[in-house]
Amino acid sequence: MIPHCPPRLRAGNEYERRIKLIMDMIHNSSVKSSCGSTYITARLVLTTEIAEFDRLRSWFQEFARQLELPEEITSRMLIAADEVFTNIAEYAYPGTAGQVEVSAEQQGAMLRLTFEDTGKPFDPTKSADPDIQAPAAERPIGGLGIFVMKRLMDQVEYRRENGCNILTLSKRINPEAPQ
Repeated sequence: MIPHCPPRLRAGNEYERRIKLIMDMIHNSSVKSSCGSTYITARLVLTTEIAEFDRLRSWFQEFARQLELPEEITSRMLIAADEVFTNIAEYAYPGTAGQVEVSAEQQGAMLRLTFEDTGKPFDPTKSADPDIQAPAAERPIGGLGIFVMKRLMDQVEYRRENGCNILTLSKRINPEAPQ
């Protein structure tokens, strides 16, 4: 809660949500590499409560707005982010609360969204794709969200490093531009 805030502006209201979003966006930065290319980064730390996805969505939409991304790219990234965040929130920390750090980076024609958590190891890149030709009633439950995520992205990379799951979703924001 914001200190010294009048009761009408406290917890759960639009004012506090916007202040929190602004504070999250302050952590954005633009950096020049030694070769002169500019990349834009933003970082957000969330708890693994499903309701936190609203915060993730608002944060990423603001990041996309600053980059003037096409709506199609923004939507694809958000659908994939929803799948990743939901899986972390529901499965990474069984029986306990956890945390996930999300970073967004735009460098050249590539947009990357990286999720880091210390929950149970899980590599979605090794998940078998479901047989989408089979009738829905005959398919096992689960796996369709990961399949959709992989189809929406140009690249999905997973690694486990120092006890952390690190999943990076990459999407070309300008298909004609070189990587």
